Amino acid sequence: ESGLPTFSDVPWLTVEPASGSVAPDGTQNLDIHVDATGLEPGVYRAIAVVQTNDPDLGNVQVPVKLIVPAYQQGVNAGGGSYLNANGDLFGADRAWTAGSFGWLGSSSSRSTKSAIAGTTEDGLYQDLRTGMTGYRFDVANGTYRVDLAFAEIVARRAGARVFSVTIEGTTVIAGLDVFATVGRNTALDRSFDVEVSDGHLDIGFISQRGDTPIVNGILVTEMPPGS
Repeated sequence: ESGLPTFSDVPWLTVEPASGSVAPDGTQNLDIHVDATGLEPGVYRAIAVVQTNDPDLGNVQVPVKLIVPAYQQGVNAGGGSYLNANGDLFGADRAWTAGSFGWLGSSSSRSTKSAIAGTTEDGLYQDLRTGMTGYRFDVANGTYRVDLAFAEIVARRAGARVFSVTIEGTTVIAGLDVFATVGRNTALDRSFDVEVSDGHLDIGFISQRGDTPIVNGILVTEMPPGS
């Protein structure tokens, strides 16, 4: 009768603080937390509702979408296992073997102890692999998001390293010069959605000029229908 929606708790979502008061012209941040423990892969939706006694803004609804992938695999290229602040695990780097993931082609790794600008995840960008022809992830056919992390920790000038990146045979980055784009010891991120139909998600690296291609981190996440 009030015209307000009927509310119910969503087990995987919490909002903090759950109640409180705000001074006139003041602000209050609300933190939304999700927990996918025990959830089947898929897309889950909810609405966080904020009710106030403000006559002009008495009911605020914030849509929340939680994506639980059937597959997620990261790799800390050139380094050991790394867990980021979001809880994404980047496995220790390795050469590809059937049924798993890893680099392809002859390659080497480099690392630095210098701080990395443009990120709070320095540990992911302080190692890199260079010279590989690609990375392969053996996955079920479907839609995936590929997050690529770069930081130039070796070259000291623009033009010293220029390369292209392909995913599933399609060029997604052409003429990438990380130093020229963001400078040295600075994070550069790129994300792409791709379709896999052959059981392998292949990321290729093609040298164009100067030193061999690099990559610092890769995260492959399955995207369920409706994502």
